[in-house]
Amino acid sequence: MKNLKKLLYLFSACALFISCDSLVEEVNYQDDPNTVGSVPTLNLISQAEIIAIYLTESDASRYAAINSNSISGSNNQWIGYETYTYSPADFDALWSNIYIEGITQARLAKEQAEIELDDDAFATACFFEAYFLGELAASFGDVPDSEAFIPGNTSPMYDAQATVLNHVQELLSLAISRGNTSTLYITDANGGTTSTSTLGQLAHSMKARYYMISKEYGNALTEAQSGINTIDGGLFGTHADATGAQNMWYNFTAISRPGDTSPVGSYLQELIMVDGSADRLLATPGEAERFDFYYRGNRNYNNRDGGIFDKVASLPIIGWHETQLILAEAAYRSSQEGVARTALNAVRTALETQYSGSFPASTATGNTLLLHILEERYITLWPSPQTWHDITRTNNALGVPPKTGSEMPQRFLYPQVELNTNSNAPSPIPSLFTPTPIN
Repeated sequence: MKNLKKLLYLFSACALFISCDSLVEEVNYQDDPNTVGSVPTLNLISQAEIIAIYLTESDASRYAAINSNSISGSNNQWIGYETYTYSPADFDALWSNIYIEGITQARLAKEQAEIELDDDAFATACFFEAYFLGELAASFGDVPDSEAFIPGNTSPMYDAQATVLNHVQELLSLAISRGNTSTLYITDANGGTTSTSTLGQLAHSMKARYYMISKEYGNALTEAQSGINTIDGGLFGTHADATGAQNMWYNFTAISRPGDTSPVGSYLQELIMVDGSADRLLATPGEAERFDFYYRGNRNYNNRDGGIFDKVASLPIIGWHETQLILAEAAYRSSQEGVARTALNAVRTALETQYSGSFPASTATGNTLLLHILEERYITLWPSPQTWHDITRTNNALGVPPKTGSEMPQRFLYPQVELNTNSNAPSPIPSLFTPTPIN
């Protein structure tokens, strides 16, 4: 790994949200890391916000959607992805964006916030750093963390996946202790995200997510109960109807890569289509209305006004629906079926209101209740990468069919740039189908 202790001054990108998919190619490097104070802390946090949105709406989201059979690859390199033919170089941009432009900015913001005695800024930076590290560990397995930003160290060691996820929890605990009631830097006009919840509520929900990924279900239940508690209380990326400022799924499907992917033929679409080839375990007449939100009449993405990928659509980085469904599954796995069913049905009630369709309550018990919860997560949380994390975490308990062969992808490949430059990169190199250590 190249020396990541480089300050990336991207205030113009923060303000305009321009070209997130090509940040690596467009950044201006400032080689002296000792000039941190020349960049306002707000700008460093704004850069972290951009990467949080990128992580939610760009490469990671689309690769995970292929891996979870939520979309289909139909042109260019995506035809190969449809048969799980990835190369390490496919993950270069994702890896570099998260490390160089996400984690670096969050850590620099923490350093500067400590000097400025700004608890809100410190807590916010901890929150974003935790998110970046959590997704890296969940998607790749063992990753650099403790040595990733030591000046002059071009080959940082790889920390164990479980160790990184423990660090994620420590960072989120810091965010709560230092900024529990903060409404975040991210709600001001300079940033790219918004939320009506406190930082503490968002951090509790994020803790619940990564406890789920670690299979620490008792802790996940406790954290979810203190997390986001209103339907619209999630943390959302904000977008505008201007070139370069639109929702990144809209940009990908309507402007930059139309036709490269399609929802047609995906298991997700077949599952919620009225006459689809897959049947919902929990009969849901309201899927007809949800189908119209996800897709157009020709079954392609609904990236028109009012659709899921509307050019100004806000997608949750972490949200209420996910928090409630974490609560549901974690409660079930903690032998609290009543709590699990109540949380699942709270989501069903909210969906009924959202789509003006029928989402009957689940009355299931035992393993059927668990499958109802997992099925709702698979459908409702799309296009979040969490749907793929569920498949790897549960050994595909829901039975999502692989696109080819008999195995589902278990991880992202380590990027070529890392294999070329870091002598501590894993050897032998894990394949796409090698489970991560926690799985």
